[in-house]
Amino acid sequence: MNKSHFRSVGQWFYFAVFFGIGFSPIGVAQVVVTDLGTLGGDQSIGFGINEAGAIVGESRTVAGDIHAFLWTKRDGMADLGTLGGDQSVGSGINNAGVIVGQSRTVAGDARAFLWTERDGMVDQGTLGGDHSIGFRINNAGAIVGESRTVAGDLHAILWAE
Repeated sequence: MNKSHFRSVGQWFYFAVFFGIGFSPIGVAQVVVTDLGTLGGDQSIGFGINEAGAIVGESRTVAGDIHAFLWTKRDGMADLGTLGGDQSVGSGINNAGVIVGQSRTVAGDARAFLWTERDGMVDQGTLGGDHSIGFRINNAGAIVGESRTVAGDLHAILWAE
């Protein structure tokens, strides 16, 4: 075969990928797209997934607030609530189903939270400022995120026992 043949096959492949023309080579699994739904509003976004397929993120509620959610294949989307404010987001989940994220308090401060089925949403505090968020949690329960200090500086943070 000549070089022009390879170039045309390569061009066809990139064209097919770019324009969404589907084909399934032997041995390649097809991707399944699943609509996770919402908490009654008009949008939802997934941010974290564990090995069991449990997904966390945020969704607009019927009232227009944004709440953290947990989605499982068995139970669908569940509202995780807030720390008293009108917004929360789930950003990470480990294999034990422990969730981290951020929620607004009644005072309007943004606080990192840890959520478990037993205890619900628990404020993880800050480095003295008015803002913190937990981004990810590992299977040992260590959380990484960010927090504002008393001086207003933004620092990376680790919550761990």
